[in-house]
Amino acid sequence: MPTEQFWHLAWFTPIMLAFWIPAFIFHDCLVLLGWPWWQNGLACMAFAILWTGLVERWSRRYLAGRRMRALTEGELDDAQEAPVPSPAQSRKLPVFATHESGTTRTRGCSAGRESSLPG
Repeated sequence: MPTEQFWHLAWFTPIMLAFWIPAFIFHDCLVLLGWPWWQNGLACMAFAILWTGLVERWSRRYLAGRRMRALTEGELDDAQEAPVPSPAQSRKLPVFATHESGTTRTRGCSAGRESSLPG
């Protein structure tokens, strides 16, 4: 599951409390240090990036372990054991030139021949 989807699903769960309560405590400690506003902002950004990753990792590990225990103890029925298909699809080149592709496709000319963009 991608990170954005994980945090979207975790929005109204105790996982968010595990993120926000230490974040508020960290922010209050920064304010007590008396640093300039921009140093507080950088420290909060660094904390948020690191703490988000840790909370996500620990939560995923806990939830996966809980699911495995439920599967081994037979608490889940067969309908919940079906694998979920991956949302990843093959990446195609865009019809119009974008900054990411660097190439453009021509419609209706010689079966989709690609030409490089100038410059």
